[in-house]
Amino acid sequence: MLHSSAIAGACAGLVSSVVTCPLDVVKTRLQAQEGRRRPIATGAPAAVASIPTAVEPPGYLGLTATLRKIWHDDGFKGFYRGLGPTIFGYLPTWAIYFTVYDSCKSTLANHNLTASEDFLNHIVSAMTAGAASTVCTSPLWVVKTRFMLQSVKDTSVKPYRHTGDAFIQIYKSEGLRGFYKGLLPSLFGVSHVAVQFPLYESFKSLARRTQGEDAELEASTILLCSSTAKMIASVTTYPHEVLRTRLQMQPRNKSIAASAPPLSAAPPTAPTASPPHGTIPSAPAPAPVRASHERAPAAPSAGPGGRYTGVIQACQTIAREEGLRGFYKGMTVNLVRTVPSSALTILTYELIMQHLTQQQQQQQQQQQQQEAGDDA
Repeated sequence: MLHSSAIAGACAGLVSSVVTCPLDVVKTRLQAQEGRRRPIATGAPAAVASIPTAVEPPGYLGLTATLRKIWHDDGFKGFYRGLGPTIFGYLPTWAIYFTVYDSCKSTLANHNLTASEDFLNHIVSAMTAGAASTVCTSPLWVVKTRFMLQSVKDTSVKPYRHTGDAFIQIYKSEGLRGFYKGLLPSLFGVSHVAVQFPLYESFKSLARRTQGEDAELEASTILLCSSTAKMIASVTTYPHEVLRTRLQMQPRNKSIAASAPPLSAAPPTAPTASPPHGTIPSAPAPAPVRASHERAPAAPSAGPGGRYTGVIQACQTIAREEGLRGFYKGMTVNLVRTVPSSALTILTYELIMQHLTQQQQQQQQQQQQQEAGDDA
């Protein structure tokens, strides 16, 4: 049964990742960009020395404008940046998730800890499965995020050539820790599945009461149940995705910002150095050492890289400079992408599981018939 869950989950991840990749790219770009910085107390222009101001306006403004900009800058390929790591991410993610989820549900029920259809069973199983899949696949999602954020017209950093090159360069410049950037907010995302899957199971139970307990749910019913559950969960837990994206994309921006050392500070000696938040860059200073895969920027810039030192500090920075809306950047695109993606994933999973279950039942019946014939 568990191998069936893994197969069905992997197939579901493959289908959804290919179909929704363009919207995933749009969502990631919107999440990663930072809005105009404004004074804390008033809306008047900020003093340069005390409060940072925007270097340039946001490059992506809404779904339509973002689609046009990606098409203009990167062409058709731009919509499928990161597809490789996305596929390699979704396959094991959903394979691990559904395997652990089904196993946990059965274990809790078999040990009489909770009923098999109990709401608490679904919450515990969803959180356990979500944590397991997140930890196991975090490196793949870091690579995927970096791919989706790079542009062919961005000459400040050398783009990754392919998935293998991305793994090598991240390891060389950031070590193993680089593959787990944003892991903490990703684990916060466990709250997402803790909302989504119990709701989905509840909606399925309601549907079965009307169609019959033993009846297989129709595809339209599965789509409706999964879409509704996903929409509620997405709106409720979306801010963690913004935090995760900001932290995951930070290292490459961080190394760029290191080229502008702060006033009266010694020249940096490592690629991870960056100017403190709110300081003014000094006159030209000796260039810092950069990672081998990065190009020197055309001119010094006190860009936004390296401004997030942790989850709490990132929350404070986003709230201060962008307000509540900063935590919901890209949510419309996210709903347009994730709701049909989730519905397609769960539908694919359910249909494949139904097929595999029927095959297993037929094989068991054939074996029983053969054993009965041998005994006779």
